[in-house]
Amino acid sequence: MSIKLVAADMDGTLIHYNQKLTSRTEKAVRDISDRGIKFILNTGRSNSESELYYDRLPMEYSIFANGTYILNLKTGECPYFFPIDIEDARKIYDIYAKFDCLIFVQGDHWVYTVDRAWEKCRRFPEYIEGLATIDLPYRYVDDMADFFDKRKDPVEKFHVSFISHEEAEKAYEKLSELPFSIVWCGKYCVEVSNPKADKGMALKWLGEKLGIARDEIMAIGDSGNDRSMIEYAGIGVAMGNAPDAIKEIADYVVPSNDEDGAAWAMEHIILNNK
Repeated sequence: MSIKLVAADMDGTLIHYNQKLTSRTEKAVRDISDRGIKFILNTGRSNSESELYYDRLPMEYSIFANGTYILNLKTGECPYFFPIDIEDARKIYDIYAKFDCLIFVQGDHWVYTVDRAWEKCRRFPEYIEGLATIDLPYRYVDDMADFFDKRKDPVEKFHVSFISHEEAEKAYEKLSELPFSIVWCGKYCVEVSNPKADKGMALKWLGEKLGIARDEIMAIGDSGNDRSMIEYAGIGVAMGNAPDAIKEIADYVVPSNDEDGAAWAMEHIILNNK
């Protein structure tokens, strides 16, 4: 099987928990690019959260917000976009607001959250464990309810961290009654997007646009929001830090993100043809 496109998740996959992209991983991406293999990010992040890595990763396109939109990074064109309309976003927010949680909302290719969020986030296990992207750019608002009352444009995705897994499960069950795409992102986080938006569907669309068949794609990920792209790709790769449910659907399980598992996948599966 000849791979022509590699799609990689970011957090828990391409980068270490300290948010560092290692020289080994950068080299692996550049080496496959030198062979004519396209590389893209397929991430839950927004464009603004991802762009600090762009000068180290040769890419033309990438997929953001769990498959909500695709950007041509060279031209700024957004040929694929499935957001949540603002009325539905208000309904989602009203549900979340009843829980002890920290809400991040993507819109306009940015992330919006409450002012002083990083002081508040220290209560939440996701961030205590070091998974937060605390040095990335955000747009802060005084009050999220007021943000939704005044906003007219759609939003791209919700990422919400809970004080406990039990609280996250309760919110997941409540939201599952509504017609949205709802996925786990770690043990304490739930993400909500348009039902037409997921990483697998976006990857399929982009592959077809580029003339690349399903069995010519390798996808690398670690979490529930990566399931659809791992299942879609001809070669699905799960990180060593992925939950068992993701490892079970993958063709390969590689070392963890802190052990450069994504680089290992590109080196051993593609470059060394093992």
